[in-house]
Amino acid sequence: MGLVRVAGPDAYDLTEKGTPLRSDVPDSVRSSIRMLGEESFWYAMGMLPATVREGGSAFMKRYGPLYDHLAANPDVSRMFDDYMTARAIPSRRAWSSGTTSPPPRPWWTWRAARATSWPPSCTPTRRCVVSCSIWST
Repeated sequence: MGLVRVAGPDAYDLTEKGTPLRSDVPDSVRSSIRMLGEESFWYAMGMLPATVREGGSAFMKRYGPLYDHLAANPDVSRMFDDYMTARAIPSRRAWSSGTTSPPPRPWWTWRAARATSWPPSCTPTRRCVVSCSIWST
């Protein structure tokens, strides 16, 4: 894939093509790659066809409510926060440049009400907004 090159025994460097994997570059995909490779989220993505066929949430069936899972797994929670923050940056740029309109304010209200648990740090402007519709049933 050309993302890394051998730098020595057991050592690798990112190539120019691999630059988006760095955390300190604009439009980094590092948090997305890390989050999607995390065991519980990898499982949820892998179960998407069954979820569509059967309904419900494969994630909830295996791990329980998302925010309970995050509260019990601080490393996963930090990874999730980084992922959701990185996902919001392109939308924020588009909205501020006027190339698209932000969603109307009430779009999150009914979804937020459906969440089964909330960590103390969660607010409608943080991770809860987007994830409630994806991970909760």
